[in-house]
Amino acid sequence: MAAAVAGRGAPSAAAANQAASAWYRWDGDARILHLRIQPGASRDEFAGPYGEHQYRLRIAAAPLEGKANLQLRRFLAKRFGVAKSGVAIVGGKHGRDKVVRISRPGRAALAEIGVI
Repeated sequence: MAAAVAGRGAPSAAAANQAASAWYRWDGDARILHLRIQPGASRDEFAGPYGEHQYRLRIAAAPLEGKANLQLRRFLAKRFGVAKSGVAIVGGKHGRDKVVRISRPGRAALAEIGVI
């Protein structure tokens, strides 16, 4: 009887953790982030989850001539304690949905936004 009830009701802790972490993953010593970018914001900041598979970031730079991408790399490098060269946009260079690779991110920054 317990097996029949287990599939009903609230999601298990493992399922909830998997859904919460669907927007990031480890790839060796690098962190891969799936982001939704809002350019032209009043300030650079982590804004919160966006759907089940992305995290929303607000970036102050306008989406012109790569300025928002450059600011995104600067912001993430500072927040994760890596050089700007350690942040690469590996998908979505010309859109709002991006995949970003951060090489060897600092643990404190990961804990701050809840991605450890």
